[in-house]
Amino acid sequence: MRSDFAAVRLHLENAQQCLKGDDAASRKLRQALDLLVEVALTAEYTVPKGKVLIFPHRASAPR
Repeated sequence: MRSDFAAVRLHLENAQQCLKGDDAASRKLRQALDLLVEVALTAEYTVPKGKVLIFPHRASAPR
């Protein structure tokens, strides 16, 4: 099951909007949330790698 990175990003962006203060703690939290939003965006748009199936090698029939 894949995580819903779009929903995670939305929640993080909403959290950023709640931090309207100009104090040091608010600024640090906004910066941290910025990084998390970028990670969520990367995860959201990264195509999952497929699995490679290895088929057994069939010996050729003698001629």
